[in-house]
Amino acid sequence: MDRVHEKGLLEILKFLEKYLLIFTGVIFVGVLIITSFEDFGGRLLLAHVVLLLLMSGLIASLEKNGDDIGINNVIALLASFICLVFVYYWHSLQPHEYLLAGVLFASLFSAIMARWHDALRLSVAIIAWGYAYTNIGTEIISHSNHKPELILELGDTVSMGPYFASFIENDDEGIKVEYFDVVPRFYKKGSHVKVDDMIFRSKGNHYTSMDFLIDLEEYWTLVPMIDEVKKLKTDVWSNGTVGEKRFEFTNLYNESSKRWTIAYDVKNEILAESADGKMIIIRATKLPLTIVILLGGLMFFISLSIRIFKTHLKQ
Repeated sequence: MDRVHEKGLLEILKFLEKYLLIFTGVIFVGVLIITSFEDFGGRLLLAHVVLLLLMSGLIASLEKNGDDIGINNVIALLASFICLVFVYYWHSLQPHEYLLAGVLFASLFSAIMARWHDALRLSVAIIAWGYAYTNIGTEIISHSNHKPELILELGDTVSMGPYFASFIENDDEGIKVEYFDVVPRFYKKGSHVKVDDMIFRSKGNHYTSMDFLIDLEEYWTLVPMIDEVKKLKTDVWSNGTVGEKRFEFTNLYNESSKRWTIAYDVKNEILAESADGKMIIIRATKLPLTIVILLGGLMFFISLSIRIFKTHLKQ
């Protein structure tokens, strides 16, 4: 592609990017204001973000004025596709996450093409990648009877995914739930445990994994017949004991409404609260790599400040 055609294509892409960005902003405002528009508008917003990121990558490649633009684009697309395959392998993407997968693909393409030649575009790509991966990798850890909510009584300390959660207090200062590390439990060969009213015997000495199903095939065998007295005396299987405190979640309001906050990598929602305040229903969601969004945002504001400063210097 000769320089004249490259320059013409660059101007067209910048023009489309500008007005597509404005239209995306209008959709975003509509999603915030109109409740009924939230579902469709959210999907439309993600689709526009994919287009903007792909445009951003192409613009960055054209601005470098390199002789191997086509080859660089193909390499970037291939690398983005390989990354997407790995993410699909780790998280098994669901149909409703395909647009997020598109954002993941397009953001990585944009980041590879921009690199450090355009820090502003690179920061936007990092934010988009972090947002997409965090949402794809989201995992609800507060399971109870196959439901994504957990009932906690005041004073309870229960296993919740990779943590132990303890309902500490509920007073004028708010609802406080503390999270602790899980120290794996050691089971000896021949020991018995109860799981869903069934009894299992250990086939060998081992430390527990986070979930019983992970250890089941290798370390446990079902005991088909056991007397009721021994059954009542058998302890329920536990993935570990309470370790060091990691963080705490404090809800500053005593209302039975849905609220959330991010504490490290866990989002907490208080779904309901009993009248006496001694029982709550909580949903805890693990959010991976939220730090990427924060770092991308910091990089964006620094890059934007430098660009504005340089513009004022030229004037």
